[in-house]
Amino acid sequence: MYVPILKWRQGEYLALERLPRDVKNYVLPLIEVPPLEWDFEEGKYAKDIDEHLERFISRLIKKWGKRKAFVDLHLIDPSFRMTDGTHPMKYVVTEVHKHKLDLIPVTGLSRDIDYQSAIRSGLTQPSKGVCLRLSINDLLKLTKMNNLDAFIRYFSLGINELDLVLDLEAPDFNPVEQFARLLRDQLRNLPQIKDVRSFTIAGSAFPNSMGQLSLGIQTIERAEWNLFRQYCNQLTATERRPQFGDYAISHPILPQLDMRLIKPAASLRYTIDDGWYIHKGINVRDNGLSQYQSICSKLVKSQHYLGESYSPGDKYIKECSEGTATTGNLSVWRWVGTNHHITKVIHDNANLGVL
Repeated sequence: MYVPILKWRQGEYLALERLPRDVKNYVLPLIEVPPLEWDFEEGKYAKDIDEHLERFISRLIKKWGKRKAFVDLHLIDPSFRMTDGTHPMKYVVTEVHKHKLDLIPVTGLSRDIDYQSAIRSGLTQPSKGVCLRLSINDLLKLTKMNNLDAFIRYFSLGINELDLVLDLEAPDFNPVEQFARLLRDQLRNLPQIKDVRSFTIAGSAFPNSMGQLSLGIQTIERAEWNLFRQYCNQLTATERRPQFGDYAISHPILPQLDMRLIKPAASLRYTIDDGWYIHKGINVRDNGLSQYQSICSKLVKSQHYLGESYSPGDKYIKECSEGTATTGNLSVWRWVGTNHHITKVIHDNANLGVL
């Protein structure tokens, strides 16, 4: 499976919803429940935690149905509780059982005891298990202390009920071949990897801000994909091959911005074999969205465009270039780019022999 780490904003959940069924079958999203939105004008949260999570569950059912997914609440303030005092993760786990959803709770070694207890108290038999999301520092600690067994005992799990996601986030990937070798050597010190239910290596080389890019067209390396290929190439026939994960067309860190003060630029983010083709336009607040028609037209005429039948996102790009689809808004271009990206990664995995 391909494990995109998505923050469940409109552009990302629409991208998932609009994937063809045969593509969805190879996608196991790790969904980060976004933090509560802050109303800068009112100086308070736009919704309380009850409304926020109720809407999340409702939208998840509508957009992803009962397909499998990992769900992580690490972006929610750990002090927040539901109106009745319930821990937010306990509420989510309860809703999973109530609606018979195939959601696997995500935790990490540094989550507080209330978060861990909320997951443990919600585990039922037969258990859906737990996903353990590790940072690179967590991995170093585990290989020194070998305390993965203690984690499994705490949740009363079998090793085959545990999913591992090694989230590299956004490191300096270069030199990629050496990074892959060091990663392989470190993971060999964690022998339980061969027995876990699933094992994923994820990361991102996407820019942390579009502001650091120049106007016009540029290509940025998908270093996390190149690292994954290097890692797989270095494995022996008997070693566990991981699943691939990334942050799609986003950076791992979600900025909290006052949109009243921001003038976002138009941008088309299009995944290609070893990188992203990015066309950055001018700010849409002063110049509007009509620029997307010419931006799409340039992509369609380029060697990078994969055709309107490649994905729903590609179809929208072609229609926009012809003026038969609207130039939308920024959320539209996030779903278009993410939808194409997920489809491209599925094909990349197949060509690598992962699927």
